[in-house]
Amino acid sequence: MITERMIPALMFCWAVTIIGTGFMHNAAQLYASRLLLGVFESGMFPCLALYLSTFYTREEQALRVSYLLVSAALSGAFGGLFAFALLKMDGISGLEGWRWLFIIEGIATVAVALLVYFVLPDDFESARFLNEDDKKLMRIRAEINRRYNGHPEFEWKEVKKALTDPKLYISCWSQFWGDICSFGLSTFLPLIIKGFGYGTVTTQLLTIPVFFWAASAYVFVSWMSDRYKIRVAFMLPAGLVTAIGYSLQIGVPVHIRGALYFSTFLIAPGIYCILGLNATWLLNSHAGYYKRATAIGMNQSIGNCAGLVVGQIFKTSHNGKYMLGLSFSLGSVVLAAVGHISLAIWLKRENRKRDGMTEEEREKAIADGADGDFHPDYRYTM
Repeated sequence: MITERMIPALMFCWAVTIIGTGFMHNAAQLYASRLLLGVFESGMFPCLALYLSTFYTREEQALRVSYLLVSAALSGAFGGLFAFALLKMDGISGLEGWRWLFIIEGIATVAVALLVYFVLPDDFESARFLNEDDKKLMRIRAEINRRYNGHPEFEWKEVKKALTDPKLYISCWSQFWGDICSFGLSTFLPLIIKGFGYGTVTTQLLTIPVFFWAASAYVFVSWMSDRYKIRVAFMLPAGLVTAIGYSLQIGVPVHIRGALYFSTFLIAPGIYCILGLNATWLLNSHAGYYKRATAIGMNQSIGNCAGLVVGQIFKTSHNGKYMLGLSFSLGSVVLAAVGHISLAIWLKRENRKRDGMTEEEREKAIADGADGDFHPDYRYTM
């Protein structure tokens, strides 16, 4: 496994590119910088999620994946204030404030990448933070799951198994529509709040409670999802609440600022729940390791294509509202829910089929090479 080396490498390359962005002087350099940032950033979440899946059981992964997305929510909460402070460095050493913003963020990330390189263990056996009892438990878990993990060496057939698995594309469908809402929220929330009639500084301050609430609610829902070993029963209500929030955004007049601001507290948590639990559900539904790696990579690649759409639907505002973007986001929540329901029906059918297998059918399936999540003993998390 190379994820434990990919993670700090991607961080380091991203950080160096960010530092370089602080010294760019023309459009060509800007385009090259943004392209490189996208390349290095795109692999971070898949690698982190895949890495966590090697340490935790399926019933423990939702909460751990939530920590990844919560970090993004908290960065959204503080990013505006951090940028506001660094922009005060305008003119120091002859550099504009926005250049200092990129340079300092890049240097800080270099330091973190170096730290991660030295402290992130290759596997549980080399993890210094685990005692011997912990490692014994991990060995037992590894032995239980060995029949689902496939060969330790990379094989192209595992990639093919992922790419020909219909449930991967159902998950990608939901991720794409959910990411339209996510990118719209993270990018345009300050503009949406500013459209209520607030000033720039007040707008930045008002985004902080929204992100904090979203992070807290998502962690709690993820904990509940792990506790009760179920995903879709939490995803669909979260999507419903988000849809209600978008409906308020669309229908409430712009001068009723309290109701519009309240609606952002309905929108934000559901988006994190939809995306985070969908990614966890995908990790739970694909085995062994390289099939899962391919699946999470595809899921995030297709999901990130939503950024191409978001830039087009939030272009113009009407009476202080981005009506096209908000309406499109409402439709996206509904389409994501269609994907969740479809996947739940698919997985329930597969579990029922395996529950009904005779011992002869089970042994034949194993003899024919059914492994990973196609193994007759594997049961999908619902």
